[in-house]
Amino acid sequence: MNRMRSRLLIVFLIFGMMVMLHGTEEVSAQSKPKIVVDSAFHDYGEVMRGTTVSHAFIIKNQGNADLIIKDAKPG
Repeated sequence: MNRMRSRLLIVFLIFGMMVMLHGTEEVSAQSKPKIVVDSAFHDYGEVMRGTTVSHAFIIKNQGNADLIIKDAKPG
């Protein structure tokens, strides 16, 4: 009788863990950052040597979690 209870308890524990893990996957799948850039490329055309040029890229987060930019390099 005790063996049967132990097995039943193990089955319920495994089932409960599976339900908990499945629930966290759904939450994390819904909470994601989404980076949106107005344009990924900018053509300056012809620029005279020694002239300083600049352009501002507008970056927005349209997701529902924090967007963290850890590194950015000019290309």
